[in-house]
Amino acid sequence: MTKHLVFCVLVGIFLVSCAHTGHRPEQLLKKGSDEVSDMFVVEKKKFEKFDLVKGPWIHDSPGLLIGHRYFLRGFVDKKTNKVTSHQIYAEAGYQSGGWKYYEKCVDENVKDLGCVKIDRVVENCVYGTCVYKETMGVPLSRKKLEKFVESKRDFIFAMKTNGGVVSEFKIDYRYIAAYLKTLKKDLDKIAISKDGKAKRETASEKRKKSGPGY
Repeated sequence: MTKHLVFCVLVGIFLVSCAHTGHRPEQLLKKGSDEVSDMFVVEKKKFEKFDLVKGPWIHDSPGLLIGHRYFLRGFVDKKTNKVTSHQIYAEAGYQSGGWKYYEKCVDENVKDLGCVKIDRVVENCVYGTCVYKETMGVPLSRKKLEKFVESKRDFIFAMKTNGGVVSEFKIDYRYIAAYLKTLKKDLDKIAISKDGKAKRETASEKRKKSGPGY
């Protein structure tokens, strides 16, 4: 009985440890901003006013539910096909006896960033141990994003509870540079994300659109 219990706990821990995908910053960003920019996709939102330009997930512990992960996204006005606002989609995952209840986001100068609460979910409960995930959106102006790239300075902020508990995030300036490069492209030519997968045109599809001489 004891052996069976230990086995079940180990299996549960393994499942929790293999649930999330993402890229370590140092592994992804060594590719260069051009290659990372090609990993951004457009997500069509049928019943909303805005589509999304989304970057790949960055995770400090790929494969784990616990830890910090994030991606940059832009909201595309369907009428103008232009990105009108920018947001860091930040997720803190942890194991504890209950919610931490993050209430706000602050930068290194303790300035309130005006973030929005997006989601709270519980996942993978095994023998009384659960994984809690809290997601918040951090708005940033394009001007501020450009300043991080120009100064080669990472953007550091923290989710914070009313009780003083913090979870720190570091957004690498090279990732921001890749996002800004994406915004300079014709958004109609960026890969479309469907069901979490990017669909890119093949060379033959491009030739058909371009005609002879492509």
